[in-house]
Amino acid sequence: MTTTIRSFTILLVLFAFTANVNAQQRFNRADRPGFNQGQCAQMSGTQNAPQHTRLMAMLDLTEEQEEGINTIHLNGQKEMLELRTTLQQKRAELRTLSVGNNYDAAKVSQLANEIGSLQAQMITKRATHQQQIKQLLNEEQRIKFDNFHVNQGQRMGNKRNGGWNQ
Repeated sequence: MTTTIRSFTILLVLFAFTANVNAQQRFNRADRPGFNQGQCAQMSGTQNAPQHTRLMAMLDLTEEQEEGINTIHLNGQKEMLELRTTLQQKRAELRTLSVGNNYDAAKVSQLANEIGSLQAQMITKRATHQQQIKQLLNEEQRIKFDNFHVNQGQRMGNKRNGGWNQ
């Protein structure tokens, strides 16, 4: 009788372990109906590239246009780096004030205003850089450029709201 109970217990443990391992397996894209590996590889090649690189490839630019856009992009990156660093510092200060007994309403309000100002400066600079780039493009390229940025905003908005397909 004890041998039967022991055997049954071992069998039950093995079954539970096997069920758990099977439940842990990830869903593989290749298992999906209609999955096309070639399409996936092609998409990942462009979709994971930085936004600037994808935009440059899409616009079919002349060498002169590429040089001008790269210059504007580089200058914009330099300007944004300082603003981003300052913004991160202000956010860190705000987090520090939110932890423990260090809360100071006046300081929080001041930091919130500074953060808002920095974000406004970044948005303004980004818009200025986009307009500088558009001046280098022909009409067809401007349309592609605008569509790219509209679609980027929609995709990022969907991602922020909890999913791509909502």
